[in-house]
Amino acid sequence: MSWKQTIHVYWTRAAERLDRINRALANQSVPNERRDRVGALALRHKATAAGQKLRSM
Repeated sequence: MSWKQTIHVYWTRAAERLDRINRALANQSVPNERRDRVGALALRHKATAAGQKLRSM
């Protein structure tokens, strides 16, 4: 494996670890009773950004 490939592998693994840490911290910051609602709002926002027409909640 070349040094560029090695660096790419390490960088990818580091980014994956940081993403897991970020998701864990975000999960802890939202109270249990709000998690479902926050998840639904995030999906709704993504759908709107993608140009999908949505039904009312």
